[in-house]
Amino acid sequence: MLKQPAKNEWRARLIQAIKDGGTNRKAVSLSIGRTENFLQRSLKQGSKLSVDDLIAICEHLDVSADSILFGPSAARLDHERLKRAQGFVIEALDRMGTSVSAEGHAELFALAYEWLCREDEASTGELEKHISDHIEANRR
Repeated sequence: MLKQPAKNEWRARLIQAIKDGGTNRKAVSLSIGRTENFLQRSLKQGSKLSVDDLIAICEHLDVSADSILFGPSAARLDHERLKRAQGFVIEALDRMGTSVSAEGHAELFALAYEWLCREDEASTGELEKHISDHIEANRR
């Protein structure tokens, strides 16, 4: 489980992400439709960012909001979930001796990923059964 973000740690990570992205606060502010000093005020003076603003900033910088709020461990956790979800789908398809279209594969992958995000200690057996049931239901 992720810890709550410390009050100013996320601001430092956002400042670093802006630097790493080769841009500046003014350019990012303008790119999300805000005034040129929007991020300067938010980061220096402690003004609060809305969720929508944070999402827009992260999309512009091509970073995850989780990594800004919770640090790099959140990005690693997400990467691990992605790998596990893909593994569950491949194993289920192999076990059932079947294949699915690209759209079907994407749907199964999303199903497994959402399950893993929702269930902190998801039972492997439950997830495998859920995926197998979904494959079986879509064969008909």
